[in-house]
Amino acid sequence: LVLVVGADVHPDRIEAEVVGFGLGEETWGIRFQQFLGSPATAHPWKQFDEFLEQNFTHPKYGQMRINCAFVDSGHLKDEVYKFASVVLLVHL
Repeated sequence: LVLVVGADVHPDRIEAEVVGFGLGEETWGIRFQQFLGSPATAHPWKQFDEFLEQNFTHPKYGQMRINCAFVDSGHLKDEVYKFASVVLLVHL
C-alpha cells in the first residue's frame, strides 16, 4: 500500500490529488485539493508542502504518509524546480 500525489501547476493555483495504490493494481482517490495563488509566490508552495507532510489514516493499517509526489511543471518550470530542490534538501 502506497500513497502518491500528482500535482498540476497552473498560473493561478496548484492542484493536487492523493491516490492510494494497493495489490492487484487497485487504486483509490483519497483527496483532491487546490492551493490558490500564483505559483510565482511562496504562499501556494507553502500550503502544498504542508499538504505533502500530512498523515492519512487507513482503517486497517493505521497512519500512512505520502511516499512519492509528481509535479507537472507545464510553463512554470523554474518555480517547480525551485520548490523540488528545496523540498529534497529539507527532507533528505
